[in-house]
Amino acid sequence: MLEAMKQGQANAIITQTISEIERYAITHFQKEEFFFQRFNFQGSAEHIKEHQDFREKVSSFKAELRTGEVTLTIELLYFLKDWIDHHILDIDKQYSECFRQNGLK
Repeated sequence: MLEAMKQGQANAIITQTISEIERYAITHFQKEEFFFQRFNFQGSAEHIKEHQDFREKVSSFKAELRTGEVTLTIELLYFLKDWIDHHILDIDKQYSECFRQNGLK
């Protein structure tokens, strides 16, 4: 995205990135939430709330894209970096032991 932005091609890559993020959210979150319920994961409500916040933010990005928001590329980059740093590397670890105890690797 950063390279595309430097070359003035940010809109094309942003549209593709947002579509990929939406597909990721649908499949990945459904799987996680299925196992939260199946294994009675105690932190599921808070975790599902983070998933919902993610979906809402992606919807917001789509709306900004339609209006031609200039700062969208940088905002999206920061959002994805924060999602990786905070959610994937920290929050997702909270259920990993529960999943392991129930036979998922």
